[in-house]
Amino acid sequence: MNRVDVGPVSIEIAAPPALVFRVMGDSAQRTQPSIALHRDLGGRLADLAAGRNLVIDYFRSRRCGVVVGDLAVSWRTAVPGPSFAAVAPVESVPVYVDRRLLDVLGRAMPELWPGGWFRGGTPSIRLALPELWTDFLDGPVVMGPRVTA
Repeated sequence: MNRVDVGPVSIEIAAPPALVFRVMGDSAQRTQPSIALHRDLGGRLADLAAGRNLVIDYFRSRRCGVVVGDLAVSWRTAVPGPSFAAVAPVESVPVYVDRRLLDVLGRAMPELWPGGWFRGGTPSIRLALPELWTDFLDGPVVMGPRVTA
């Protein structure tokens, strides 16, 4: 907890907990923030999953020298291929993340939010530090081929 004094007012800022997830199957363990759940989604994720896997991927496109992109969250019945890493389950739901996203998600403090009726119950993802996403899009990893090994 950090305290900031602004004139006669003191503000206490709670830092998000640094939780640990381990990339399953990799020899190196990574200590990074886990994927948090918005309070309106807590306790409901397993019901929404209905036995499926939660997969976090991304879309990117280069047009006129500019790269644009967005994070994508989906449900899949099958385990995704080797370009995805299994991370710690969230509320007992298996989670797979595109390996290229591990670093940015580990630093940007992702949170799953309710997806709304137009997403059919599929959650969306928001980042507490979205500037790390734009840095990721500007980086060399984003437009490269998928990892297959």
